[in-house]
Amino acid sequence: MECVIPGTKRLWTRRAAALVAALSLTLVGCDSGQIAAPVNTGVQWSRITNPSTNPLASYPDWRGDRIAFSFSDGTHANIATCRPDGSDMTYLSKGASEDQLEARWADDSVLIYRLRSSSSTTGYDLWLRNLATDEIRQLTAFAGSETSPAPRPGTTGLVYTQQQAKGRLVLIPDYTVATPEQIYLTGATQDCGEAAWDAAGQRICFTADSSTYRHVWMLTLAAGDSTPVQLTTGPYFDMTPRFSSDGTRILFASNKRTGRPGIWTISPSGAASSLKAVAFGDIGSVVATPCWSPDETRIVTVSTSGGQALWVLSNLP
Repeated sequence: MECVIPGTKRLWTRRAAALVAALSLTLVGCDSGQIAAPVNTGVQWSRITNPSTNPLASYPDWRGDRIAFSFSDGTHANIATCRPDGSDMTYLSKGASEDQLEARWADDSVLIYRLRSSSSTTGYDLWLRNLATDEIRQLTAFAGSETSPAPRPGTTGLVYTQQQAKGRLVLIPDYTVATPEQIYLTGATQDCGEAAWDAAGQRICFTADSSTYRHVWMLTLAAGDSTPVQLTTGPYFDMTPRFSSDGTRILFASNKRTGRPGIWTISPSGAASSLKAVAFGDIGSVVATPCWSPDETRIVTVSTSGGQALWVLSNLP
């Protein structure tokens, strides 16, 4: 484990490099949207994966004393779990031509993730793996691709992104049945995705395109109150939101707010005054997919500084 501030070397995925290139071209001039003043938070960055042994680490999800994440050799992706200090690395086996990504904990032993094999004609499907029993089961086989699964707390339901022309959020009330029901939560034109539930399983935060940028949105699954509400604004790409356990804050990554990549929180009200900076990466890097620790005293995130890896942030403001 290394305990350092991210440096200057960078290993970039195609997606991350394209995003930064786009940002450098579009984010110029003064911002008329939400922005918070940069602060020196004194946050401690500790790298927990090694880019040489777990290249292109991504999509961390923290539950109990285990962090699940994906990594890729550039050809195929796999899933591993480790402790918050990077020890006890455990690899989940897969077929030689399969890709496993975006694993999310449904409970202390069950992961739901997206998988694509070389023989697939429908893109990615959602699968379940029980680490206690080693059960592996396919959950979906719909047309197109199912990505970004978000298990609904306390239930056997989940939300995922249906990837066809653009992304839309779809609710499966019960993924244990043979033919799961699908309920569309968003339209097919706004490219929605990256959903996460609040602890009560009633609100969903997610991202969607708006005016060529990407922002954090929220919807509430209650009678008469299911219209998506935009929470962040401005010429930014805001990504991968996560509710705090008490539902009062939403954590997300945003590259180029204040000119630096960073991690932020905002309240579910979307009030500009509630936008707070948590931590900043080095200029020119990408920071992505932050996730709270169970007690919310730490955050695990991806940074491309010094090679794309997972970092645990402590001493949070």
